[in-house]
Amino acid sequence: MAVYALEVIAAARDRLDDHGGDTGTTPAGYYAYWQYSDTGCLWRNTELTRYLNQTLRDLGQRQPLLDDTRARYTMTLVAGTRQYAVPAEIVRIESVIRASDGEPLAKATVPEMQAVAKWHRHQRELLADDWRSSADNYPTHYLLDEKHGYLTVYPTPSADYLDTLYLVVRRTFLTEVDWTTLAHQSTTGAELLTSAGWTVGAGWAESPDDTFTHSSGTAALSHSATIIASTAYRLTLTVTGCTAGSCTIAVGGQTVTGITASSTLTLTATTTGAFTVTPTTDFNGVCTFSLLAVAALTALADIPDHAFDALVAGVCARAYLKRDADTHSPQLAAQCEAEFTRYAGPPRSFLNQEADARWADNPEAITPRTWLAR
Repeated sequence: MAVYALEVIAAARDRLDDHGGDTGTTPAGYYAYWQYSDTGCLWRNTELTRYLNQTLRDLGQRQPLLDDTRARYTMTLVAGTRQYAVPAEIVRIESVIRASDGEPLAKATVPEMQAVAKWHRHQRELLADDWRSSADNYPTHYLLDEKHGYLTVYPTPSADYLDTLYLVVRRTFLTEVDWTTLAHQSTTGAELLTSAGWTVGAGWAESPDDTFTHSSGTAALSHSATIIASTAYRLTLTVTGCTAGSCTIAVGGQTVTGITASSTLTLTATTTGAFTVTPTTDFNGVCTFSLLAVAALTALADIPDHAFDALVAGVCARAYLKRDADTHSPQLAAQCEAEFTRYAGPPRSFLNQEADARWADNPEAITPRTWLAR
């Protein structure tokens, strides 16, 4: 399964208890009334979307992803140019590789480069007096601390020694959510679990129509609705009176186990497997079900399924800091932020990131002497 932006916002509204009050029937094709109109809500949809983007950036800074996609992060060297802007989503550069021969560049600091340049002048007298000047050689070193947000190469490329550099990086998530793309994304089809399609197994009783009570046994409750692979479905189930046991729902190759309470889920079918409900023998709940085909939702790229609750907590932490008498709650904001931190880890300052990066790149105690030997 994937993590969908609209589902995160919906879960955040559930936690904030902010659905806009008694608004009547949700218009056809919308996830909920607040998606159609957030006029009665304490937090606007655009605000929650902004909080989600902030949470995604924060999560990416704390848990950056390794990306060695060469087509994504390349730098084409230009004669006489030593500094190249680094994309904002890059948290750390793991390595820089020359395309011409696949050789990695050595990482250095400004003092180390001064020592390297001095050694080059002494040994070969081929390079300029200032290490920042052009030279007749391919780049052999790179620096990140000369200018923030830029990568500096040494020697500075000349017209006869140009190359392309591949970057292996740790980066944040590339997804940026815009509410205008979410407002109508959950358009749904007609109800698939129609009254005529049910097969009621032993131990289930239907009364009234489409409401099922289980008393004993493990026989399945199933429906003949046509399920299409690669299609997203919204499953809404209401469970009341359950004091023992649980049930498992399967549809389109997706399985949800341990169901004991009401919930709403979005599942993407991988097969045409029928909708079935299989109880444990002691399950004693009363159930109703709804299954709707859903238009393609915006999946949050690179986000693992288990990050869903962390994203909801991060959105709520920011929501509770909104300066309004009905929304501002530092205590609840701190509680949600602590929950987010338990998943994502503590915030990383610039100094923390630089220290981690330098140790990861150069785990030995590096001195100018070790660089001279390279």
